[in-house]
Amino acid sequence: MKWNTEIDLDKHNVWFTSDLHLFHENVILMNKRPFKDVYEMYEYFKNEWNSKVKPNDYVFILGDVLWGSQATRLESMVNALNGNICIVLGNHDKEKTRDGVTGSNFDCFHSYGRAEFIRIKSELKGIDQLVYLSHYPALSWPNKGRGSIHLHGHVHGMMDDFNEASPDLRVDVGVDAKLGYMKLLSFEEIYEYFINKTKGVPLASYMQNLYNNKRTDVII
Repeated sequence: MKWNTEIDLDKHNVWFTSDLHLFHENVILMNKRPFKDVYEMYEYFKNEWNSKVKPNDYVFILGDVLWGSQATRLESMVNALNGNICIVLGNHDKEKTRDGVTGSNFDCFHSYGRAEFIRIKSELKGIDQLVYLSHYPALSWPNKGRGSIHLHGHVHGMMDDFNEASPDLRVDVGVDAKLGYMKLLSFEEIYEYFINKTKGVPLASYMQNLYNNKRTDVII
């Protein structure tokens, strides 16, 4: 997938999540996840995923996919899950090479990188939206002043109050955060979240109004 790739929402559903931390025992305790062990957690997310995602859909995981980034587990996971899976690498996603020579553990995915910038369009729903994807939350990002939205992970819901209080169009889509708690988020759910935040004002107009009003709490 190339930077600024367009995805036609009328042909593909698009889903987002982050910080699955599959097979990471401590994350169950640290984030009080409702699972008895890592195998129950994996089965839960696999069933949640495949109950929603169709083979032609796109799913973006914004980092920290599984503990250890083992090639065999990654390949097994990809074979068990529906859709075109795109990885935005997080701090726990280790880019190890096979046999120390060539390739990457993440070669089995549709794409992977440290950041993605995509455009999601729908003629039927009248949507033309720029989306900046990274594992880490940012104060500024490409085309922020033109209404692009920023989806991130990493902080496991600890920025929810900050994001909600901020005028910025930024949200944590991780499975420990409020919006995407223990589930995959559809693009429609995320778009509705931001439209509710702007009280129905189109996102580009909303950001332009903030700029025109010289809001000191907004970094464009």
